[in-house]
Amino acid sequence: MGPAADSWLLRACRTRAVRQLVTCGLVAGGALLLAVANARYIRNFAGGPYATSEADLAAISDPEQAPRYFVQVAGTRTVDTGVELYEVREEHGRETGRTLKARYYALLAGSRYLIVKSAGEPPNRAEGSLQRIPPELDQHLFRTPKMQANRGRFYPYYLETDSFRTPGYWSIAVGLVALIVIALVSRSAWRKLGEPSSDPLVRRASTWGELAAVSAEIERELAQRWRRQGGTSITDHYLVNEAFYSLQVLRLDDLLWAYKKVIKKSVNLIPVGKDYVAVLNCKGGAVEIKAKDPEVDDILRYAAGRAPWAVFGHTKDVETLFRKDAAAFAAIVADRKRQHEAAA
Repeated sequence: MGPAADSWLLRACRTRAVRQLVTCGLVAGGALLLAVANARYIRNFAGGPYATSEADLAAISDPEQAPRYFVQVAGTRTVDTGVELYEVREEHGRETGRTLKARYYALLAGSRYLIVKSAGEPPNRAEGSLQRIPPELDQHLFRTPKMQANRGRFYPYYLETDSFRTPGYWSIAVGLVALIVIALVSRSAWRKLGEPSSDPLVRRASTWGELAAVSAEIERELAQRWRRQGGTSITDHYLVNEAFYSLQVLRLDDLLWAYKKVIKKSVNLIPVGKDYVAVLNCKGGAVEIKAKDPEVDDILRYAAGRAPWAVFGHTKDVETLFRKDAAAFAAIVADRKRQHEAAA
């Protein structure tokens, strides 16, 4: 293994590739465990709603233990229990309005009644998930002596008719997106692990000189850095932003435009302070360094001393040119650099 293969830059890139692969594996494993934990819901999502007879309903004592709880129930008559579910809106502790969300009906399914929560008309056929009756609902349904006396004529659970499959569809959509992201990240990380030279950072650093020498210079300057702010180290010639999953190395020699960004903060339109950020745009990327106001000024002065040909300060015209025609902006800075070097 040659010096370049064991350089600081390649080791750092491989380390982050390993971290990405391990994280992808953990996420995939967590998703598998989540699917196993929700196997009952998945089976009902895929196989339901199950046509359920009176005998099937009678065999269920606890809907949370029943293998089939996403069901379709046909009844012979429906009775309005008079219990309604409202969404109440309040302001400063006072009710300002309410919206009817659902009613609870008693559907005669065989010889007993099944409580059905429905936002529509009284159902003769209902579809949804069987659930335990919450204590509050139980108190409203069986609040009178007559209802208490007839409690044995009701199944010990109710039917929730809200869309059973909606959470599943959302989970599938999120899962597909996550699967695509995991596949792309894993493929990229695996390639970088086996072939570190494929990393865009390594390719860019190779254009700065012999890779082993460039890496050694970065490592040496990191040990003697001028300042570290947040995750960014500022050295004589480099800006090194180190994060758990990523590594960014930019040359101060490639600085194009730098300025101070002030972010005003407020709570309920009341100012509560400001954040100060040094924004340094270079060829190949940019870093934003959050610090105190005087420290941001120090960082910009330091950068100006290392790259006096770059553009410093923010104006609308400068931002427009940089955003709309980065190549033209870089050409202007390159010309300024040549003039500076010629004068020197």
